[in-house]
Amino acid sequence: MPTYSQADNQVCPHLTVRRSLTKLTQAERLRFFDAHRRLNDPNASRPNRLDYLVHKHGLFHDHIHEGAIIFPWHRAFLAEYQHAIHRIDPLADVPYWEWSDGGLYPERQPVFQAAPSWLGGNGQGLHNCVQTGAFANMVVFYTEHHFSEGVPQCLRRQFDKGEAMSTWTESRALRRWMHLAPTYAQFREFFEPPHWLVHTSIGGDMDSRYAPNDLLFFLHHAYMDKLWDEWMQMEPTRYTEYNGELKDGTPVHPDDYIAGFDGLQVKAILDPAKHATLCYVYA
Repeated sequence: MPTYSQADNQVCPHLTVRRSLTKLTQAERLRFFDAHRRLNDPNASRPNRLDYLVHKHGLFHDHIHEGAIIFPWHRAFLAEYQHAIHRIDPLADVPYWEWSDGGLYPERQPVFQAAPSWLGGNGQGLHNCVQTGAFANMVVFYTEHHFSEGVPQCLRRQFDKGEAMSTWTESRALRRWMHLAPTYAQFREFFEPPHWLVHTSIGGDMDSRYAPNDLLFFLHHAYMDKLWDEWMQMEPTRYTEYNGELKDGTPVHPDDYIAGFDGLQVKAILDPAKHATLCYVYA
């Protein structure tokens, strides 16, 4: 795990550039997929390094959604994932998946292609196991699904419209909403619902507390993080702004500590290009 030191703020020896998954070359995409696959090493004892992240998200799931903490928590979580990937391959940077580009027919997006250079499509069979793409027949450790005795726990997807999915919010609408959200609290209220729709329409593991079983989770949340960063760039003062409430109605403050990340305060990660544990920008 990375060390989260407040003293690291505004110290970035090197900036990682997070790019769109669809703009990577096939070689770059496969390199990243390979690093993720090694994170989920099936030959290692379980739980493995990916399982640790999956469990962590599951543990904090009820606290980190439907409230202001959703964006800061997932920013820190993505940083932890990126550190784990970089320990395997320092050149395998986490990309983002701009799912709003083609939101009218999500199932037609390149990411769902069956080829090994993409992430496969809908789940198949009794347990809706993913059987195509780079992570076909992947075995998971944590799951909310009840499997038949003796059946390995597979990565699952279950599209909400059979072989199709509900329409997702398209890019033009998301950018329009940015201009209608003068505060972080309003930004969160506008952007959390379309985030949920991606999860629920893909179904399976993505529609559970163990969503990080599916690589789509990390790509999806990298895009949500990018949208947050775009909104912040519109007004420089937004890089210090954090307001609204938690799910239980508790008001939030930039000095709040992020659950699950010892010693890390929200204010330390509001600008990802100025915290040595983050150190990234989007392209």
